[in-house]
Amino acid sequence: MQIAQDNLARFTEIHRGGTVEHWLNAWRAVLSEGPEVVMRTLTSEAPEAIELRQNSPFPGVLSEDERRRVLDSFGEYWQQHAR
Repeated sequence: MQIAQDNLARFTEIHRGGTVEHWLNAWRAVLSEGPEVVMRTLTSEAPEAIELRQNSPFPGVLSEDERRRVLDSFGEYWQQHAR
């Protein structure tokens, strides 16, 4: 959560006054609600959650190896359950 907060601060400076600022503020509100709301947002299929994920404050939270394992696991799950 701290990495996401730090990223939001940095991204806000970079994108101040731009259209991305709306989504950064929305993420700030989600993060303030705690980990449960963050997880719901990260897994939700709601249109706003999908838009939020396009402007994610989570780069750097996972190492590249961890990220690859998550993506591989997700791909395996969908191959087994999306039939």
